[in-house]
Amino acid sequence: MVRRTARRRPGPGRPSVPYERVVIAGKPIDERSATARLFRSVEDRLHAELGGRRSLATAQLALCRRAAALATRAELDERALVEGREVDFPDYRATCAELRRVLEALGLGRTRGPRDGGAGHPLAAALLEASGGD
Repeated sequence: MVRRTARRRPGPGRPSVPYERVVIAGKPIDERSATARLFRSVEDRLHAELGGRRSLATAQLALCRRAAALATRAELDERALVEGREVDFPDYRATCAELRRVLEALGLGRTRGPRDGGAGHPLAAALLEASGGD
């Protein structure tokens, strides 16, 4: 279960700017980490590509969240690969394949066939390329 609550960080030397605290399965998530920022960036871009968060149905918001989680996971595996660390390729392939399916469910798959040179939607094309989708 994901719960978002608005909080303020009071105290001397701390800004009192509101931020969202995300709680997943009862555990608060530190949204300041690089991984959390990547997740939010992908999720925000997906919302924008689909017309904005306010225009999306609950199911679309859930699919955007899943796509952002999968894209973040794939990105972490790709970073590990570039840094020379071991990557579980069957897991990576499964992540990318599922990402492709979620993007297609959102309507962000290719709009034209690959033979005519069309890359489809820009964000989807980049993510599909990273996933090895056809």
